[in-house]
Amino acid sequence: SQTELGQWVTRAAKELGTDKYNFLPAISRGLELSPYWTTTDDRIIECGITELVHEKDSDYQNIQILDTIDFGRVLMLDGQTQLAESDLVYTRSLMAGESFTDKEILILGGGDAALLAELLTQDPAMVTMVELDGAVMTAVRDHMASVTRSVLENHTGERHEIITGDAIKYLEQCGENQKKFDFIFGDLTDVPIDTGAEGC
Repeated sequence: SQTELGQWVTRAAKELGTDKYNFLPAISRGLELSPYWTTTDDRIIECGITELVHEKDSDYQNIQILDTIDFGRVLMLDGQTQLAESDLVYTRSLMAGESFTDKEILILGGGDAALLAELLTQDPAMVTMVELDGAVMTAVRDHMASVTRSVLENHTGERHEIITGDAIKYLEQCGENQKKFDFIFGDLTDVPIDTGAEGC
């Protein structure tokens, strides 16, 4: 066990006459679900996964929802962590303490609906969310209800509209039609690539 191994390392260090040493736990290999994730700043973290709740390959990506010990259910897209049930503080940090009452808001992406659900608590005039992958919304609606708070049950409501489509194309159409928003959130998995064309 890890405890016995740690005790052995401590005894070995004492016998070698050193009180400075480092002990890293063994990495488990060949598991069906790897508990090791890389972060955007090149760290490796280990997550206690208890169950694969949902998995589907959509037209765009592999979608997984995992049950974890530390974070609750976690949405993974193509093996990358997107959102956990424990991430409400992150969602609120996106809002930066602004008031959204009576505001027109656009969310580009945001298929987990966490930001949409939180914005709707502030009585906006309208929140429009444009998400490319309907399968992500279905998975989160069915398996992470604490995150969505039922906003994905109906794609059209008194103060929200959910559009399944390309968010960047929708934004371009808004520009052409001179549709304006008070706030625009870019909650996209992939960052658009600048091809160097003028006007980008």
